Amino acid sequence: MRCKVRRWIHDGNRWVTTFGIGLMMVASAALAYAHAAVLWAYVENNHVYVEAFFMGGDKIKNGRLIVVDSNGKKLLEGKTDEEGKFDFAPPAMDDMTILLRLDKAHGSEFTIKKEDFQQDQECPEQPAKSPAKPPK
Repeated sequence: MRCKVRRWIHDGNRWVTTFGIGLMMVASAALAYAHAAVLWAYVENNHVYVEAFFMGGDKIKNGRLIVVDSNGKKLLEGKTDEEGKFDFAPPAMDDMTILLRLDKAHGSEFTIKKEDFQQDQECPEQPAKSPAKPPK
């Protein structure tokens, strides 16, 4: 009887250890996911607007941004502000990739296509509508 009790305790410890290791792996993956860098950009009025943030929601301050053309030639370089934002007038309305570099292992990228500039030009700003007059 003593051997069976000892085996049950040993199996229970193995289960607790396995569960604990699995829980630690899930927690560390969630933490790493929350700190994954996200880069988002859009074109408006022939100007490129960039926003950089972590998956957890924190803004990426002073993030190094490099803009390259479709051949990999550097067009410009800059840093995000305190709100994780950066904007620029592109030197050419062509395909370009915006690279975010935080360190050697972390970063993100976003590609803007020539069509994005063309679509922006096709959609002129709509004039603001005057408010409707209240009924008398």
